Amino acid sequence: MESCCFDALYKFTFCLLTDLLSLLTYYLAVWKLFQELLQKLIQQRRQLRERDAHIVDLERYIDELLVKVIDLQPLLLSHDTSPQQSPPMSRSPSQLRQSEPRTNLATPARHTSPFIRQAASQRSRPGLKKFAIGRLQTLLK
Repeated sequence: MESCCFDALYKFTFCLLTDLLSLLTYYLAVWKLFQELLQKLIQQRRQLRERDAHIVDLERYIDELLVKVIDLQPLLLSHDTSPQQSPPMSRSPSQLRQSEPRTNLATPARHTSPFIRQAASQRSRPGLKKFAIGRLQTLLK
């Protein structure tokens, strides 16, 4: 009878250890998966930071280009794109320079649009970017 109890106890202990080993194997696999997911998350955060920095650089570049366009050729932003008129780029740059004198943003000419005069008066204000982008979007529609 004693050997029967020891055999049952041995089998029970063996089953418990086998189940424990299975659980440990499962938790180890879950831990490895967690580590992989954490590494992917860190990598994606790094990529997101790099993209955000790149976007900031591109926005700065667009702002500089927009200021240059407003400085050098403000008429490009004030030109109507109605079907009756030819588009502004249908003429060569030399024709544009001859027919339309360069205006200084400090003293906007009378023939510039009110939008450009408003931009000239707000040149150092932070709303210039929004104004110019909005104006470009309306011109491109």
